[in-house]
Amino acid sequence: MSFIFEGGSISKEECFYCFKDQFDSNGLFISAQSRNAYCINHLQTHYSSYPHDSIYLNLKKIKKIKEKEQKLIKLEIKQQLESDLYDLIQKLFKFDGSLVEIKDIDDPTQKSIDKIINTNSADKDNEIKSWQQEFIQCEHTIEFHQHPLETIDLSKCSDCGLEENLWICLTCGKLGCGRAQFGGVPGNSHALEHFKLAGHPIAVKLGSLSKEVMDIYCYQCDEEIVFPQAASLLKTYGIDVSNFVKTEKSLVELQIEQNLNWEFNLKNENGENLPIVNGSGLTGLKNLGNSCYLSSVIQTLFSIPDYQTHFNIPVEAFNNEDSNDLNFQLNKIKYGLLSGDFAKPDEENEEGYQSGISLKSFKHLIGESHEEFSSMRQQDAFEFWNYLIDKIDKVDGDLNNIFRFISVEKINLPNKRVKLKQQINENITLITDNESEEIDGVKTYRRQDFLDILIQYLSPEDIELNGEHAQKTNFFKTYPKYLVTAIQRIKLENWVPIKTDVPLTIPESFDLKDFQSPEIKEVDEIEVQEKEEFEFDSSALNNLLQMGFPELRAKKALYLTGSKDPEFLMNWLIANMEDPTIDDPIDFTIQKESNQPSFDDSKISNLQDMGFSYQLSKKALILNKNNVEASIEWLFSNPEDNGEIDEPRDKTAEIEALDDGKSEYSLQAVVCHKGTQVTSGHYVAFIKKDDKWILFNDEKVIDVTGDKLSWKEIEKNGYLYIWEKF
Repeated sequence: MSFIFEGGSISKEECFYCFKDQFDSNGLFISAQSRNAYCINHLQTHYSSYPHDSIYLNLKKIKKIKEKEQKLIKLEIKQQLESDLYDLIQKLFKFDGSLVEIKDIDDPTQKSIDKIINTNSADKDNEIKSWQQEFIQCEHTIEFHQHPLETIDLSKCSDCGLEENLWICLTCGKLGCGRAQFGGVPGNSHALEHFKLAGHPIAVKLGSLSKEVMDIYCYQCDEEIVFPQAASLLKTYGIDVSNFVKTEKSLVELQIEQNLNWEFNLKNENGENLPIVNGSGLTGLKNLGNSCYLSSVIQTLFSIPDYQTHFNIPVEAFNNEDSNDLNFQLNKIKYGLLSGDFAKPDEENEEGYQSGISLKSFKHLIGESHEEFSSMRQQDAFEFWNYLIDKIDKVDGDLNNIFRFISVEKINLPNKRVKLKQQINENITLITDNESEEIDGVKTYRRQDFLDILIQYLSPEDIELNGEHAQKTNFFKTYPKYLVTAIQRIKLENWVPIKTDVPLTIPESFDLKDFQSPEIKEVDEIEVQEKEEFEFDSSALNNLLQMGFPELRAKKALYLTGSKDPEFLMNWLIANMEDPTIDDPIDFTIQKESNQPSFDDSKISNLQDMGFSYQLSKKALILNKNNVEASIEWLFSNPEDNGEIDEPRDKTAEIEALDDGKSEYSLQAVVCHKGTQVTSGHYVAFIKKDDKWILFNDEKVIDVTGDKLSWKEIEKNGYLYIWEKF
């Protein structure tokens, strides 16, 4: 028998192929060799591909019955151990097509079992790493000086007597209460008022103090910071952090709690609970802490039939067991959401909601190379939508054509001159006017009609171009299968981005042609009546002239390469010195857009400095739309690539071929956001399924058909609207 685990990362929380976990009636079977876990249904799948791997640790968790909590004498943070929450049953099995329990366990095997049980799962390690916020030591901690008050009272706010949410000024020791916090934490902002009066910027939260945790805030920077000397500076006021017991939630804990507890309406206008639904296509997603933006986007995408059909490969077909395979993860998600196997009430949930499936592995993979999406901070759902679409394009470049359409920007210039710009889009952003008034002390925004702001988007706009007055109009040349419209709900107030909740009257359906100028019919017949002169970068041109290159050659280098990088341009000129046409005059006008893939030559040298060839670097930039970080990731992921670039596809012709000429749309899904900023608050998705409207609020899945309060949420908090052509 060989069951040796030396330690390190191990995935043990859910089945590699599905979302069953250790609470399943059969538990999970964990392999020390593959470092993955398998449910009883997928154990054979793994064994078929890896028959040498035959010994498995079976872990099964059984939730304990909750005892009535005793009233706490004083406020404290009570940490619950896993053993307080459930019983863990552990067994060792040999599997060769059938299970045989191994009862005679030697000492080395038992040590391996103990290591697996006590080691954090790979998902937990990733989660902890993501939660580590990158606080900085601000400039106000440098050469910090204290001026202690003669009398210091550490029991209550010196201004209002509040005995919790207390912050001590690190400069003088004055104690003030903090700002009121989510969850009913009281506060009158007297610590902030002290900063405004005395100019002492740094304060420490008393209730958060312990050896491991310390909330330190700089009011001048208006940010949480780190200050390594804070513990020793607190001793000036008789505070020894080694003897402190944490009694209040830290700022991070409060932020996590806020994002886990934002609630959209779950009751109808009569105060009755809206019906909970379960079954195929009605599976909830666990909130991983600030993951609602991801959940709402995933639920929306996989409600679309094209996505359901495309990601229909049985997970068992992926026998290489690579959790970093995005195609595998997307097929696994499709199975989890649509099979109905995981859309069942959680027996432990008093309200009857599901426990939901967890997308930890997917979240880690999709955000791995992105600074923001790899963190546990709340993100903008629209930004994530675009980011995910781009990633899925690398799995299949045609799938997202269902969102794409060709637009034409027409600019009318004086003397009947016309400029046309044709491009492929995946969505449009519509702008509200944000007019508001104070009603009973509350800022209230004027209701607008969705169709009015759509008409505004398609209406002529007066602009100035190269010193000339012009008129710009946007047209749809083709109509997508699914029209994605984002509502611009952000405006600046005192240079701070604030999310508005302008209520929109939403139509059930509309015909896009009804709001588009008939001039669209002329687009194919109009010819551009002027050539646009190429604008030479003056700095780059002067650099080349100072190097001694003739002006004509310098301009040719700038024009023909499109680069501004001096070294690249110099090398190009040297390489083309013997070209017999180098001094022949050419027409420096912007040519018509071609189907050739574009790349930024100025970024080539960055990749060549890392040892990659010119051709391979060029291909990486083309494939990753000139994003250097993504190009580096691609280069390291494709070390055997020969650098050859496939003949470019005519994407415009493909999109045109998909258009059936129909232009009527009905609302199919809405991603809503509640909160004052898109990077905080909470996201949910309202999705139409079989003529019913379903609310996906993390693991809560509710039928809101006909509910007026839910429709008000859609009107007031809708951020991303998805319309289906019919």
